[in-house]
Amino acid sequence: MQPVVMLLCDGRFPSGSYAYSAGMEHSVSWGDVADIATVREHLAGRLSTTGIMAAQVVAAASKLAAAPAPQRAAGLDALDTAVDARLAPAAARDTSREQARRWLRAASATWPEALRTAGDLLAGRHFWVVLGFATAALGIEPQDAAWAAIYDLASTPLWAASRLLGLDPFESAHVLAGALAHIAVEIHAVAREAVLAAEPLGNGIAGTEWISSIVAPLSDLAAQAHLEREERLFAS
Repeated sequence: MQPVVMLLCDGRFPSGSYAYSAGMEHSVSWGDVADIATVREHLAGRLSTTGIMAAQVVAAASKLAAAPAPQRAAGLDALDTAVDARLAPAAARDTSREQARRWLRAASATWPEALRTAGDLLAGRHFWVVLGFATAALGIEPQDAAWAAIYDLASTPLWAASRLLGLDPFESAHVLAGALAHIAVEIHAVAREAVLAAEPLGNGIAGTEWISSIVAPLSDLAAQAHLEREERLFAS
């Protein structure tokens, strides 16, 4: 994975944990996350549930970048609808689209030539769909794009927790590395399978039943509850 792409998918990037906590703020307020040990458990649960879906969607969106224009748009529509169906809370869906807009703006400022034509096609779509398609335009392979999604999925709540709980940054970085290493083999397999499963999307066949429907109910509840908080530091 290119270092600059890792930066764009890092929780410390402006579209990451400076603006979003991915449910971590509410998990901390509930007492579910209180120290480095519970942060580690939170990340493990997130990666093994939402992480699988994210990796699949990103790898598929990346693969679609090489499809003919009509099939490309239809395939992205199908992926976007699939993400809608798997993000139960309206707050989570709204946050995903807003984060996509912010991320694409930052990425387009970094690589204006490569992403010049992507804006209209990606406008209003979910974050994982945008991330996959945009990184493909930058020459990133689908499997590396899936890893970028996993890195973002773990690092955003981790660095938010570090701010909320005052955790040691070096210990936090160690936890992040451990969480990613634990799921590495599975994500490589998920990305490969997603690329194969996305082939029909590039031919105008919009089946997305292969995308994981395993979700994290507590994260869904936290997303909606966070929206109703009177005071909050993060957008999610």
